[in-house]
Amino acid sequence: MTTVSASKTKPKVLFVDDEVNILHGLKRQLHRDFEMDLADTVDQALEFIEKSGPYMAVVSDMRMPDLSGTEFLKQVASAAPNTVRLMLTGNADQKTAVDAVNEAGVFRFLTKPCSKEEMTEALNAAVKRYQTNTAEQLLLKKTLVGSMDLMTSILSIANPELFGRIANMKKRIKSLAEALNVVDSWSLEVAAIFSQVMIISLPADIREKLVNDTPLQNKELEILQALPERYRKLVGKIPRMEPVADTLYFSLKNFDGSSVPIGNIAGKKIPASARILHILSDLQERQIYTGKAEIAVLSDMREETNKYDKELVERLRTLAILDSQNQPMVEKEIPAYNLEPGQFIISDLRTTNGRLLLLGGQQMSETQLNLISSYIANGTVAEPIKIAVPK
Repeated sequence: MTTVSASKTKPKVLFVDDEVNILHGLKRQLHRDFEMDLADTVDQALEFIEKSGPYMAVVSDMRMPDLSGTEFLKQVASAAPNTVRLMLTGNADQKTAVDAVNEAGVFRFLTKPCSKEEMTEALNAAVKRYQTNTAEQLLLKKTLVGSMDLMTSILSIANPELFGRIANMKKRIKSLAEALNVVDSWSLEVAAIFSQVMIISLPADIREKLVNDTPLQNKELEILQALPERYRKLVGKIPRMEPVADTLYFSLKNFDGSSVPIGNIAGKKIPASARILHILSDLQERQIYTGKAEIAVLSDMREETNKYDKELVERLRTLAILDSQNQPMVEKEIPAYNLEPGQFIISDLRTTNGRLLLLGGQQMSETQLNLISSYIANGTVAEPIKIAVPK
């Protein structure tokens, strides 16, 4: 319908009501204190959320022509979980209020007519809730991501294969998040780490059968079926990691609803984060077992619409093609003592007796360099080391 421009310092709120005169009244009363977007249909409101969010709060009328307020706010909770949800209605029966709170996680239930003072107080409380939630999430993000970065750097030495898989997945997740305008991809990056631990825990013969679509024996099927629930429980024990646990739970699910976990969920109803992990994890498995390049594997996966979200596969394939056309690089050989953080390592780093220290095909981090510094100091890193530099 319309946007009321305001200073960026004002809290951003979306109002949804099919009665245009009510929206205009809210605009007159509240525009000095809030940045406001106004929508008189559910479709328009969802478009605002997708293209103009994030909003600190959404205030919806209970009775919209095309969808109930409760159903609409459930969609808001799914699309923008941090946005605080409020409901405004002239029908203040108890069941409506209970459904709104229980089904859509509504923060406040307001009845018409609602005074300016009551609405302002409710919105200020909603803004405070939003700020508290996002501040907690930021702290959680910094703590978890920092811990995971340290863990993966240690893994680069203890288990180079696993680290290489995780590093490749994180790189693709970041580029895909940028392409899809996902502001915060940290939970998906954390889920990627656990997903590769989960996949690596499967026996190699089961992994190979999954890649080649070979039927599993009963015992193998039991192992696979137990895996998602086991890791959801394991990760779910960590505070505030429920979204990561749910992503892991569905990360082996095929787009048509087949595979584990057993259930009726399919297609776009599978969480987007799980669909992404499913593609990226299978991409790596196929590259390992077939020896094909990334673009070739993604081209194959694009045709398997029963397994993968074709739109996401096509996005990843496009990103891989673009990456292949970036600034040309040339190979250079250097001694170990010239290694620096940020260098792109082409060859595997090994000791002089053949022990793998670091998998090639990744950027050297400061933590990784510190972890292998004793080998460098003792002269036990095999040389020369191949790195990539701009042409």
